[in-house]
Amino acid sequence: MKYIKTYHDKINENIGFNRYENIKETKLKINLLLKTLFSIFQKREDINKMFVDSNISDISNQIYDYFTDIKDIIELKEKDLKIYAKNLDVLQETNLVNAIINKSYYNKYNSILDDDLNNCIKYLKDKKDKKSIIYLDNLIKLKNLLEN
Repeated sequence: MKYIKTYHDKINENIGFNRYENIKETKLKINLLLKTLFSIFQKREDINKMFVDSNISDISNQIYDYFTDIKDIIELKEKDLKIYAKNLDVLQETNLVNAIINKSYYNKYNSILDDDLNNCIKYLKDKKDKKSIIYLDNLIKLKNLLEN
C-alpha cells in the first residue's frame, strides 16, 4: 500500500515537532503585550508626541505600524506559520514566531528590528513622563521576547 504524504506532513517531518513547543507560549506573550500597548497607545499620534523632537521619529512610526503586522503574524495557525517560515527561509530557526517577525520586519523596512528597538529604547531612557516610561518598559519587554 502506497502512502502519499501531504505537503504539510512533509514540512512537519523535515522540521520536527519539538522545535515548535514554544509557538503557543510566544504567541500568547506577544499578544498580551500588544493588547497592553494598543490599550494605552491607541493612535500613532500618541507615539509621535514622544518622539517629536528626535531624529528617529520615522523609526518609531515604523515600529508602531509594525505592531499590527505582528498581530497578524501571531494570529496565524501553526501550519500557516510553518509555511510562512519556509517562504521566508527561517524554517531552521529555534523560535519560529520570532524569526518570522524579525525577517518580515527586515523585508518590509530594510532595517533590523532589534536595532530599531534599541534606538527607540535609548532615546526614551531620558524621558521622564509617564507615557514614555510605560512605552519604554513595553518596548524592552518586546525586545526581550523577540530575543528568546
